[in-house]
This record gives sequence, C-alpha cells and structure tokens, in this order.
Amino acid sequence: MEVKISEMVSGVLKYLDENEEMIVDKTEFGYPATSLTDLVAEVLPDVAERTIAEAERGDIDEWLEMEGDFEWVSPGTGEMELPEDFLRLAVFRMSDWKRSVSVAVSSDSPVYSLRFNPGCDRKRIRKSPMVAVVEGRGRRKLEFTGSTDAGAYVELAGYVPRPAGDDPEKLRIPRSLVKRVVMNAASKVREIRI
Repeated sequence: MEVKISEMVSGVLKYLDENEEMIVDKTEFGYPATSLTDLVAEVLPDVAERTIAEAERGDIDEWLEMEGDFEWVSPGTGEMELPEDFLRLAVFRMSDWKRSVSVAVSSDSPVYSLRFNPGCDRKRIRKSPMVAVVEGRGRRKLEFTGSTDAGAYVELAGYVPRPAGDDPEKLRIPRSLVKRVVMNAASKVREIRI
C-alpha cells in the first residue's frame, strides 16, 4: 500500500514524455523555475487523495482495519471513533447483518435525515443497515444503524487512509489505483504548465 513518491514521479514523467531535467518557467504555485520533478512530487498527494476519494468501491483492493470499540447509542444504533487518517469507508459489517456496507452517507444527506426523522413511517428504511460519517465537536465518528441483535458486534470495519502519512517520501495508495493516480497527476501537471 505504500509507494515511494520518487517511483511515482518517474511514472508521471513517462506519461508526460518529458525528461527529468526539463525546467518549468512558471507554475500555478508561483515558483519560478521549478523543476518538473519537484512540481510532480508536490501535486501527487492532492491528486492521490482526490483519485482515491472518487474511485468506485470495487476499484479499491487494499484497505486498513479500524481499531477501537463501538458503543451503542440506542437500540440498533451505535457509533465508533474514526482514525485521524480516515479518507473513506472501505467496508463495514455488524455480526447480525447479512451483507456489508461499503458506502457511508454524509450526515447532511437526505438519506440520513430520513433514517433518523421520528416522523418517518417507512419501516424498511429504518431496518436496513446504514453507515454515516458524522462530524462535530472537532471529531469524526462512524455511525451505524440497522443492527437488531443486542449482542451484535463489529465483524468487519475497514477504511482507506489519506495518502500522505508519516513518511514524507511515501504515499499510501491502494495498488489498484497507482496507475490511475499517475495518469491523473500527469494530466494535472499538463494543466499547470504555461
């Protein structure tokens, strides 16, 4: 899952069909005479994050398990803290669910509002599994609902982390998306160059 930035820069340069000594006169960041390799290395983390966030769930082949416990908020509904490096949900399943959920809704979406609106009469909506990312008070949590067993537990919880981690020389990118990130970075560099 970790890829060296220098390897990715080489891949982007191959897509650009340029050589590494080429100098860019001006960039959108305002650095005169920035080398092309520096420019590529600078845009890679943002391009990688956007590419991973926009990818289809089926395109993501690697993810990390969420550590930590959950707590019940009300019957059938619980929550757990999200890791600081959380970018997107990969998979979530409670032990009493028949299938996993791979898409988390936003807490400001209509689906979320319908689910927790006490006046809503749609019983099927309230019983089916749903996961939401809720932000507030400086913290993010994963809220889930649709668990009917009082003894249920989190059977599977995975997420995709932000690409930029502790090591400034590496990015955390699912292997299945490395080529797409390289191609998107090449497109971004072409847009920047004047």
